[in-house]
Amino acid sequence: PPLHLRMNDDEIPTSLCRPWASRSVAAFGLALLVVYALTMPLALLDRDHHDPWGKRPTVVEEYDHAAATYDVRWAAYANATASFALASVEPALTALPCEDDCTILDLGCGTGNFAVALRARHPGWRLICADSCKLMLREARRKGLTTTFAYAEHLPLDNSSVDAVVSLSSLHFWRDREAGLREARRVLRPGGVVFAADWAADFVACRLLAAYLHLAGFPSEDADVLTLSRAEGLMRAAGLELMPGASRLELLDGDH
Repeated sequence: PPLHLRMNDDEIPTSLCRPWASRSVAAFGLALLVVYALTMPLALLDRDHHDPWGKRPTVVEEYDHAAATYDVRWAAYANATASFALASVEPALTALPCEDDCTILDLGCGTGNFAVALRARHPGWRLICADSCKLMLREARRKGLTTTFAYAEHLPLDNSSVDAVVSLSSLHFWRDREAGLREARRVLRPGGVVFAADWAADFVACRLLAAYLHLAGFPSEDADVLTLSRAEGLMRAAGLELMPGASRLELLDGDH
């Protein structure tokens, strides 16, 4: 099946986003120290959950902890991500042979912001919201969405049962990314599409943010963001075909 892959740097100012180069090591280290010094007090205020010197929470623990207030605290980020994804993937979705009877899997759906936006555009489509965080799914159900508890590597869906798989800011959290992508391919109908948008390690700003999250005691997966070439390799290894020009780096503007 063809693949729509987009990587983004999630609301990082354009001025900070430049390709990594060896001569940037000193600047990277200095910037990291500055960011760490300025933001560490925020982690210390939440020592019951983020202890820079103690045990890290798992991804599930992290997002279950954040679920109740996620849509308020992260409204700008969540809305920008959903809007970006909708504008990017909708042309491919509307070109699917299912037309008005499509089934879309939102994999790593969180509280369901993308599914809500897609439902407003296509009220007749069947949307399945899957996530491994039960409290995030609870928030999605409050929005009237159909949810299923699942890890990407083990989807409780039949072969060839969905027309598209959409994953936003989720891929870098998966335990086995290639296995998760193989599962996405398994449940996809012939001619369907996979669309993934995630942080891009090609940008220095994303490397800085990932390093800070690691130092501040967030889940270790936060620091393991993908480069575009690494993501492409995983997609091909999973048996997905990359559509020409569909795999590229783009800036996610928090104002959009």
